[in-house]
Amino acid sequence: MLAASGSVVVQAAQSPAAANPPQSATVAYIANSDNTVSVVNTANNAVTATVPVGMYPQGVTVSPDGARAYVTNIGGTVSVISTATSTVTGTISVGANPLSGVAFTPDGTRAYVTSTDGTVSVIATATGKVTARLSIGHPLYGVAITPDGTRAYVTRSDGTVSVIATASNTVPATIPVGANPHGVAITPDGARAYVTNDGGNTVSVIATTSNTVTATIPVGANPRGVAITPNGARAYVANIGNGSVSVIATASNTVTATISVGGNPHGVATTPDGARAYVTNSYSNSVSVVATASNTVTKTTAVGPAPVAVAVAAVPEPLTPSSNPVTVYNSHSGTTEVYARSNTGHIVYRYYANGWSNWIDLGGTITGDPAVLYNPRFGTTEVYARTSANHIAYRYHANAWSNWIDLGGTITGDPAVLYNPRFGTTEVYANTSSGISYRYYANSWSGWINLGGTVSGNPA
Repeated sequence: MLAASGSVVVQAAQSPAAANPPQSATVAYIANSDNTVSVVNTANNAVTATVPVGMYPQGVTVSPDGARAYVTNIGGTVSVISTATSTVTGTISVGANPLSGVAFTPDGTRAYVTSTDGTVSVIATATGKVTARLSIGHPLYGVAITPDGTRAYVTRSDGTVSVIATASNTVPATIPVGANPHGVAITPDGARAYVTNDGGNTVSVIATTSNTVTATIPVGANPRGVAITPNGARAYVANIGNGSVSVIATASNTVTATISVGGNPHGVATTPDGARAYVTNSYSNSVSVVATASNTVTKTTAVGPAPVAVAVAAVPEPLTPSSNPVTVYNSHSGTTEVYARSNTGHIVYRYYANGWSNWIDLGGTITGDPAVLYNPRFGTTEVYARTSANHIAYRYHANAWSNWIDLGGTITGDPAVLYNPRFGTTEVYANTSSGISYRYYANSWSGWINLGGTVSGNPA
């Protein structure tokens, strides 16, 4: 199957994984002390799911592609949450008592997890296996990775920060900071790391080019979590000792605002657009939502008991089939495939080889049920559907997916398709305002051919 003829242009083929960019939603993940993670939709700040994880989760972060959340559990494990389904899909053993420290490399291939036994576990995310374990010594808390992925900054209970070279997983530098450092965040340009010192009520600013402290900023009592806005202009610091958040202007390294939140705030994270900061209040069993433009609390959302950590990220919107499914057996690849229209108005499918794939989004602006066939002449799977413009459009997969190809028409119902072995043609039928019409493909597409009739349903 090659193309539509006439004015219809065939666009470059794509692989299934890149078939269509998924729609996304901004979601907050909150680790609660009752062995759960609360999932909060930031559009309305409502809890949409509660996910059971390991014992006493302490840290959480989301992979760069938004597909997974990693949760550190004090029992020595990491729970892997599928953001599409809000379910745990894997559990990874790491060092003893991992606290707040978990961070992904920018390419998402590795995750670094700190533990109070003085080790850093390096996880290969493709396999969910620990591929290296670094013994650094002293209880370790926070970890952040530079935007270029070359270094990880790890806070240590002895008042220092260890710098890990991620290429070799060695420690080329150790930096003295304040007393009992906990949280660490790196500016988007990678030039500075901000470290909260719980024992000194300060934040140390590290210049990453020289790995030296260039400023020490007084903040509230017992600072723990720290997050930097995406534009790098401000750092938000959660102070557990006095129920506040200190706002640091990074240009001057001064506190420009102090925001009262709930009791014992531990974690803080900003939304991808920088418009809001989410703060976990351990004593209040809640999350405070701070508008960063005004530095005021605009919403308080109840979550699980004693929430500690929070991560906010854009994640793929879950795909939910919302039409009648159609199935096809692909004899070329030996797979079973099921297709449907999703809640987003796209065509989605799953295939079974040795196990079921996840739902794959083929996009489109679809209004009805799809029709699918396997074309033995070309060894292709072809999916047809009626679009919001009341045209028939299709995609085909040989070694990769084509883009959507518009066959036009003035269509009033869902299509039916068949492969005609006598002529080696694909034929697509649909109801129009003037009866049943069809097009066929031999070496190119015919025009629409009207068969007439006064038809009230879909053809078969």
